[in-house]
Amino acid sequence: MNMSLTSETLCCVSCGKPLPISRRANARYCKECLRERQAEQHRAFARRYAAAHREEYKAYLKERYLWLVSHNMCVSCGHEKAVEGRVRCEKCLERYRKKKKA
Repeated sequence: MNMSLTSETLCCVSCGKPLPISRRANARYCKECLRERQAEQHRAFARRYAAAHREEYKAYLKERYLWLVSHNMCVSCGHEKAVEGRVRCEKCLERYRKKKKA
């Protein structure tokens, strides 16, 4: 059977819209479906990666926090000296207070 390459034969496998001529070489998805598919694949990878490394990352954050507190550094930015009796610098305290009020 001799099929001509028409818009009916080259459609997105996800939504069924005809593919533009510029995407017909070896494309299976239209641009919108491709972006959506790639975004979902990225989210799935991020979930798997996060689940695999969550405990390791939590341990790193705890170690960083304890180091910053022991060196009297701000635990938010890690650059400035913490205010006496606090764990954050003046700038970060202001931002933290504004965030808590909102």
